[in-house]
Amino acid sequence: MWIGVVLLGVSILVVLAGVFGLVVFFTGSERTNRALRKIKPSQVATVKPGSLARVVGKLKPGNGPLLMSPLSGKRCGYFQAVAQEWRKSGKLEGWVQLTYEEQWCDFCLDDGTGTVLVRMLRPEVSADLEEASFSDHIVPPNRTQESFLRRHMIAAPTPGQEASKIKYLECLFELDEVITAYGVVRHEPTPDGVRVVIEAPEGQPILVSDDRKTTRRAG
Repeated sequence: MWIGVVLLGVSILVVLAGVFGLVVFFTGSERTNRALRKIKPSQVATVKPGSLARVVGKLKPGNGPLLMSPLSGKRCGYFQAVAQEWRKSGKLEGWVQLTYEEQWCDFCLDDGTGTVLVRMLRPEVSADLEEASFSDHIVPPNRTQESFLRRHMIAAPTPGQEASKIKYLECLFELDEVITAYGVVRHEPTPDGVRVVIEAPEGQPILVSDDRKTTRRAG
């Protein structure tokens, strides 16, 4: 009896772990957007060094090449990719996270008045869901999905074993997408002149979002 109770408790925790992770992510995103919407955007051409500012512009490459998102293969400055498996245990069922991958790099935002380098150190990110796809025993994983699972040590089903139902989710800041960022402004000398930079204030994160309501430009 005690073994059954323990197994039931473990099953509940496994299912809740997958759900809880998504709740935390979306709660964090909404908190980031609420904070950003309270701040009026500024034009890159008018921001002053040492000030806190929010800018809105199209994402462009920064100091180096952009990233390549693992599921959609898009050029981007940030991505978050997740694979979840549908599992059943007794009367319980739900999505359980198999893999999680998140990467970012510095990128530029061009608002038409100038370009600012967004330094992605200590970012607090809100990224909209861009891609959602599935694989199962009827539709097997494609090459991209297989590569993603293999990289995270998720083995393919053995011959005769029914493939699991897996959901793939991806959020990203892609090339030319409108992004907003809030942080402290710096002016840095370069061989080509002064470069405008937005980075995390001391002891705080830099806030970055692609939420459409949040990225609306000031009148």
